Amino acid sequence: MEAGKYRIGFIAYPDDNSDPVKVVVSGEQDPGYLDTAKMISECAFCIALEREKLGEGGVLTTAAAFGMNIIERLRKAGISFDVVEEF
Repeated sequence: MEAGKYRIGFIAYPDDNSDPVKVVVSGEQDPGYLDTAKMISECAFCIALEREKLGEGGVLTTAAAFGMNIIERLRKAGISFDVVEEF
């Protein structure tokens, strides 16, 4: 776990119908245990502390439910989200 790290590329489609962007998500800790725990914990903190900023609905994806709120929380927890030209 101590040697684990990751770098994953995504194509993101913004809500405002602008052109898609390439995003790289990366972390310097094991994604299977350590950073997954951060992600789950930060989602719980969003629900508990920032409920008024969250989306509404029934069953939602993480992005639809938490939006940029979760991105900012995860950045502070050491997970990077970077817009790039190429993967």
